[in-house]
Amino acid sequence: MRLRFPRGLSVLLALITLAGCKEGTLLPDQFGGIEGTVVDFTTGVPIAGAGVTTSPATNATVTGGDGRFSVPDALVGSYTITANRNGYTPNTATVSVREGRTAQATVFLRPSTDPNTGGTPTLDLTAEVTNFFNRRVSTPRGDSVVVVIDYRVRNTGTAVIPSYQVVFRIVTPAGDFFQEVTRTTLAVGQSAVGRVEKDTGGAQATEVRVDEFFINDQPRPAGPRGRPRAS
Repeated sequence: MRLRFPRGLSVLLALITLAGCKEGTLLPDQFGGIEGTVVDFTTGVPIAGAGVTTSPATNATVTGGDGRFSVPDALVGSYTITANRNGYTPNTATVSVREGRTAQATVFLRPSTDPNTGGTPTLDLTAEVTNFFNRRVSTPRGDSVVVVIDYRVRNTGTAVIPSYQVVFRIVTPAGDFFQEVTRTTLAVGQSAVGRVEKDTGGAQATEVRVDEFFINDQPRPAGPRGRPRAS
């Protein structure tokens, strides 16, 4: 026997069915990863056994003998990475995780000192890439690609920085490119944001990271990756 429902009831049942289907359709989570190194600011030597946490929270981890750490599954978004080790002052770095990609970070730790001794003012800086994108442009020689880099720097020391320079490494299938930016005067605790562009010909960037930085023309430790010359 075939059941018949009143017209109004049939419409209501259809709407309930559609609503159930819509709620059951969930977008997949988007994940990337984070890798990095914790480094002694003074010597440039990787620090083993440093605790590493992130905000928003992911799995806490500890650096290996080479000072490296890894967070393999992190939802896309911005993360503040905090490193801590006995004998050092904790420090942070910020990265932006993109879908299917591994963000790179280097956290520099200064040896801790007795607060009762006062100490001398220190010069220290953190630099990070907050975003980048490829922009295609037309030139008399044909189409080209310009990589646009957004960045942020912060004076994390206890003295005014008269001048600083940041060098960015732009990774492309055709090889790596470098772009530098030079700025003056950064007060204690002050942050600054900026944008810089690099023409890479027809090569599109797949990753951009801070390669090294200088304070008052003095190079800072770049970790185990070394310090290639900017070109």
